[in-house]
Amino acid sequence: MSIKQLTSLQKQNDGIYKSLTARNIEFKRLIVTDKMEVSEIIMILKDENTQLKTIAKLHKPSKQKKKRKAGAVKTGAVKPDAVKPDAVKSAIPVDEVIAYKPITSNREMEVIKRVFFNESIEDFTNLCSNYTFQYYHLRYRFASDNDMKPKYIAGNLVGGLVKQLEEFKQFLFGVARCEVSLHPGNGTTYLYDFYTILNTQHNIQDVLGSLLDDYLIEEIELKTIGEQFPKRIDEMVIAEKYLH
Repeated sequence: MSIKQLTSLQKQNDGIYKSLTARNIEFKRLIVTDKMEVSEIIMILKDENTQLKTIAKLHKPSKQKKKRKAGAVKTGAVKPDAVKPDAVKSAIPVDEVIAYKPITSNREMEVIKRVFFNESIEDFTNLCSNYTFQYYHLRYRFASDNDMKPKYIAGNLVGGLVKQLEEFKQFLFGVARCEVSLHPGNGTTYLYDFYTILNTQHNIQDVLGSLLDDYLIEEIELKTIGEQFPKRIDEMVIAEKYLH
């Protein structure tokens, strides 16, 4: 029965992993060796299976309402070219279509990023202060799913969270981090934080929509961004990734 369970888990994990890599989603597989007992291998494969399913769930396409293109007419509205010229003024008005636009040009944002990655934090925050950016701290609500899990499993989720936000990187520049949160008597737990610049005048809820359902949201100051953005090298941080 153990061998059958092991084979089944291997096939299932290989299948999910292949699906993720086909969509360019990063996942660091867990290592098993021939020297391990079958029971130990099964335990590791179960942990990997849980983590793979979590990452796959994060990237499951969400059902969203179709977005109307700029200039599109809402159902029920009268198209201007479908009525006589003298009747255009009396036609039902077309709803305004919101187009989210970044505050900076691509070149300006690239300069800001380059200054940051050159580790000039003071220059970086000074540059940011020239724009009307918004700054946010997002904390992942479901961190408890990884409570008591080994660090290498918990760390894999960071890549998945960043990948999920990549379609919005025109408006976001941030860092995601997994940090060990120790509570006496409760074992090892984790926190997943994302600190970001929002490069648009629009509300973050409007831009990210239902993705924010997975996060607690806090608006923060540029000073906090300057403190939290730099790469952290300490034993409490087990994974870190930038969205840029």
